[in-house]
Amino acid sequence: MVEIFTPYLLIILGWNDLSPDSTMAMSHELHISEEICMEAGAERLAQIEADRAKNLEKFKVERLKTETAKFFCVPQPRAIQKYRPLQDDQ
Repeated sequence: MVEIFTPYLLIILGWNDLSPDSTMAMSHELHISEEICMEAGAERLAQIEADRAKNLEKFKVERLKTETAKFFCVPQPRAIQKYRPLQDDQ
């Protein structure tokens, strides 16, 4: 068995400033390095912005002007903690 550790979690948040509570959306992906994670985040935000601009031209809806998104690359912990209440000393 081969284990692959993917240490960076890409988190993308999207929301509308007019109604942030009801429009908050989140997605996540794992990446092998911080550089790759940052590239993937920038690429994904460019796709989101292109889609928003296309929809704004097509539908002329005021809500589309206030949509925004942001991404973070978060390092993941390298140590795995095991929960073994019957085997660990207390």
